[in-house]
Amino acid sequence: MNPSLTLDDSQGAMAVQLSRFALEQWVQNGKPPTRALVDQRFSLPSRFEEPRAVFVTLQKAGQLRGCIGTVEAWRELWLDIVENAGAAALKDPRFPPVEASELIAVELEVSVLTPPQAVSGPDEITLGVDGVVISLAKRRALYLPQVAPSQGWDIDATLDSLCRKAGLPSDAWRDPKMEFLTFQAQVFR
Repeated sequence: MNPSLTLDDSQGAMAVQLSRFALEQWVQNGKPPTRALVDQRFSLPSRFEEPRAVFVTLQKAGQLRGCIGTVEAWRELWLDIVENAGAAALKDPRFPPVEASELIAVELEVSVLTPPQAVSGPDEITLGVDGVVISLAKRRALYLPQVAPSQGWDIDATLDSLCRKAGLPSDAWRDPKMEFLTFQAQVFR
């Protein structure tokens, strides 16, 4: 991973704290914290002003409770964390919105992504290191690097599942028109 893209441990801890604060603001107030409120609470390092792509994952009792993020960096790191924490809690279509009574039980994970790179196919994917994006015929799906190992999947099972997630037949990843992107992530809890 490119050192100029990495966060150190204290910055990673701050990313998690910021996501927790944003989650609470979104759930309790129905809106994100303002930049002024963030600045009152945190002394954000300059790295948080740089455009970065982030996924925020919520878990409750070891089960997924929401996960939303961006693949391409297009807004500042702090804002991507704030917006994706709210979206994971309130806008993940797979789950009902997180309620205030759940906040104490929700665990957060912040994945800060490297820019995605096109690869020719499955032979260039390293499970557990690479996150994967597949796309074909306007269908697209993504798994973070930690998903396949947590499920015990090999590359075929991972790609089969990604295809189903994209609304494609399981073996669509074998289509010569399938496009593959990989990225890496720093994961903070």
